[in-house]
Amino acid sequence: MKQILPTRLFSATMLSLVAAAMARPLAAQEIKLGFVDYEKALRAYVGYADIEAQFERQRETWNQELDRRSRELKAMEEDFRAQQLMLSDEKKRDKLVEMETRQGELERYYQQIFGPGGEAARKQTELLQPILDKILAIVQEMGERENFTVIFDSSSTGVIYAEPGVDLTQKIIDLLNASE
Repeated sequence: MKQILPTRLFSATMLSLVAAAMARPLAAQEIKLGFVDYEKALRAYVGYADIEAQFERQRETWNQELDRRSRELKAMEEDFRAQQLMLSDEKKRDKLVEMETRQGELERYYQQIFGPGGEAARKQTELLQPILDKILAIVQEMGERENFTVIFDSSSTGVIYAEPGVDLTQKIIDLLNASE
């Protein structure tokens, strides 16, 4: 599953936390940073495999429909080639228009399902959003409870170095899976 994280939401949250940290007086400010590998936490969630399997079943259904439509179009093209010498010019034009229409429908179907913002992306979001919301809630609660100033998502922010003690991923995974 590609691009599964709500990066805009997380970026907005991160910016809010940074702004809140900056709003405190510098003398009284103790900065405590942490990071979570959001993708790792999501994939380690005990229910993730079931959700991924459910999405794969749906994707297989879409692929079967796409294959069916492609086979129909190919059969039309083969029939046209086999009959084209016997068809009148008007019938040839009609068949060509029908094949172009079917080709357009096939392309629209593909875009409707697999294109940007298509049904596949919506279904993936629908399936993953409850887990992503849980992770975010756990991160926010941990941030407040343990007085973190900022917790970064290392899977999307490009953290290249962090002390091992600031990696909160396993704690998040443990809390997430304990919530089941």
